[in-house]
Amino acid sequence: MIETLDRLLSAHGLAHLRERIVAMMRPAVGLQSTPAGRDGLPPLGTRLGGAPALRTEADWPCNSGKKLDFLLQLDLSELRSLAGSEVLPPSGLLQFFYDVETSPWGFSPSDRGCWAVRHEPALAGLRTIDSRPSFTACELVARAQHTLPPVESPEVVQLGLDAGEAEAYATLLDELESLETAVEAAHQLLGHASPIQGDMQEECQLVHHGFDLGDGSAYQDPRAAPLLAGASDWRLLLQLDSDAHAHMMWGDLGRIYFWMTDDMLARSAFDEAWMILQCG
Repeated sequence: MIETLDRLLSAHGLAHLRERIVAMMRPAVGLQSTPAGRDGLPPLGTRLGGAPALRTEADWPCNSGKKLDFLLQLDLSELRSLAGSEVLPPSGLLQFFYDVETSPWGFSPSDRGCWAVRHEPALAGLRTIDSRPSFTACELVARAQHTLPPVESPEVVQLGLDAGEAEAYATLLDELESLETAVEAAHQLLGHASPIQGDMQEECQLVHHGFDLGDGSAYQDPRAAPLLAGASDWRLLLQLDSDAHAHMMWGDLGRIYFWMTDDMLARSAFDEAWMILQCG
């Protein structure tokens, strides 16, 4: 990875920023999907789509009495050897749900409840809850990868890049992502996000504190300015891409992103995660 980055930095005239750019790197877990075979998938294992493993049907997250759509579950014990995963619990299932019918963008505090992230610490007693799946079940294979922040992120803004350097850095990111992922769908756990419509940390910070971002006026509210310093506390938990294998589509080839602050991660407060949908 470092050799590839060095080559790209030299090619794009950014070698003089090498140390500062390398310091911004974060490990991530890439998740590659493949269709489930005829034998299916273990009920308690990592999967994209299909049905979740729960203790009872009453454990299925709902919003206004309607079941949320199951997205994926991760067996955390399988991820312990991968760099970056130490911020997650060492075992159990981490499960993600979303209201596909309403497909909220995450711009309003009223969107809360339209998704759920839940950690089931013990596997004993879990079973697959029979339900018509929203998405086709797929195997997910995890692998280590490295990520850099997007050009609009607070970390990159602090580099003070001029217009030419910013354009070169954005091109470098595109090339690095294509080399690092080399898969059809860029599913990713942790690390830096690959946004479609700009950085999301400020959005998470403001909407978490009660601002509705639907028309953009919140950014002119004088009460918002003091909060923006806390935007850098937000970390990507999961980036879920559109995926042809799972028949999963977010808007126009978009992605949904789940975010948590450092404090939320330290407390394993997954019920406080915030979600943002972006598409082209």
